[in-house]
Amino acid sequence: MNVDAAVKAVCKNGTYIGFKEDGVIKYLGIPFANVKRWQAPCPVETTREDVFEAFSFGPSPYQDPASILQKEMSEDCLNLNLYTADLSTTKKAVMIWVTGGAQIMACNAGTIFMDGREMPYDPSTLVRENPDIIVISINYRVGFWGTLALEWLPDFKEEYKYSPNLARLDLMASLKWVRANIEGFGGDPENVTLYGQSAGSNNITSLMFMEEAIPYFKNAICQSSFAMDISMTLKEDGEKIAREFFKALGAETLEEALGKSNEEIYRAQMELNALSGPAPYPGTESKFLSTAVDGVSIKEDYWDYLMSGAMKGKTVIFGTNSGEYDQMFEPFAAENDLKSARQLVIDHNWGKLDPVKGTNPEYVDEFLSHHKDERDEMTAYMDLKMDLFVRDAAVSFAKCLSGSANTYMYDFDQRKNDTVMGRCNHGTEMEGLFDRQGVLSERVKRMIRDIWTSVARTGDPNCESLGVTWKQFKENNETLMLNEHPYMADGVRMDDVELTIPSFREYKAFPRFAALWKKD
Repeated sequence: MNVDAAVKAVCKNGTYIGFKEDGVIKYLGIPFANVKRWQAPCPVETTREDVFEAFSFGPSPYQDPASILQKEMSEDCLNLNLYTADLSTTKKAVMIWVTGGAQIMACNAGTIFMDGREMPYDPSTLVRENPDIIVISINYRVGFWGTLALEWLPDFKEEYKYSPNLARLDLMASLKWVRANIEGFGGDPENVTLYGQSAGSNNITSLMFMEEAIPYFKNAICQSSFAMDISMTLKEDGEKIAREFFKALGAETLEEALGKSNEEIYRAQMELNALSGPAPYPGTESKFLSTAVDGVSIKEDYWDYLMSGAMKGKTVIFGTNSGEYDQMFEPFAAENDLKSARQLVIDHNWGKLDPVKGTNPEYVDEFLSHHKDERDEMTAYMDLKMDLFVRDAAVSFAKCLSGSANTYMYDFDQRKNDTVMGRCNHGTEMEGLFDRQGVLSERVKRMIRDIWTSVARTGDPNCESLGVTWKQFKENNETLMLNEHPYMADGVRMDDVELTIPSFREYKAFPRFAALWKKD
């Protein structure tokens, strides 16, 4: 085969033929691991003699096809896309994008919003601006294909012991493939940065609890979801959810479940997910399909492990947006329906805030008493929902790692408009990363790309377009307020965080963590 050497990458696991488009060489659908249902991923067994024409996206994980750009789906979905400016430059920094999707959706080609808008995960603008950086986007198993407790079944077998955390193991398998093959594309295997949003970020923070994963990445940028509290599933909750799934699936044994079609698994999953919605699954204190404290991939002492210096010397960034879940409150805001807004927050956090069950009934009213000169009651409810789901966890990760890792924190508070619903929602920063039209100005979009690539290149987010020195997160809770005119702040609404953090599972279970919050 006569192939232009400029798009031919010879690597350990294959010879990959790409194509050039708009100044970027693209390799689509490269397999990085093989799967068997509910088992850990297996490395690909191909060699450099195997030629792979990487001209089109590989299959997506099983999920709702209406939510993803690549409609072909398969259990054998572990493939990646790679974008680079050339193959001649060596020692390029490597960025790996981990997409979100509430652990039930993920597609490395891109997603489709509920209103029909498409979000392709094409980093071509970023690569053209930064030809010394390679960008990779990966697939990982989602839904009950990627997270399912099986140990309780009568015919459980040892090869299924990793089933509660397959999504995380898939991510680790991609890191191992990158370590083995990236030099063939001009990349530096020792300089890998993970970045992801929502469930993607959650899975990245999960890797921080997994000792085997730590050596495979140097930096991590974690956006708007973090493996903590309701975003971690304890064994008993995982088993409870799995039993309900098996009922919906019409199976009583592992063998019966293995014989079910993917369509049957999907129908059973949707039956349960309809009950769960955006809140923790009924009767549990875990969000649906969260990372599992399974005692195998993630041990019961996971938070102590994190605090022991697991991420020493690495650069980590934790960030949230000012209006993460404001869109959930939009119907209430239009009618100024404060009663319904309050109830939504309680329903989504029943383990912490439900007065009927006697759990911290004072939290809501005390939270409302904070910052009364700066926010109205509706905004306070939106802040409380956001804090309990993501922001408290972001601050907690930053506090726990600031003594050993190069730790930074941001609050993305660019406003869309001046109304109560005018704050940036969950995922807004992706407009900058993938150069998509939306609410952000070109200046802010470029700034986001500059910051993220600076981290990948040097481990330091400071760059010329930022215009301010981004200080590391330390005793004063130093936080970058990211917007059209960035500035540093000593924390963001820390009184709100300090009020609610004692209700978190890690605060109760790990004295060393609780001690960080106790005042002398």
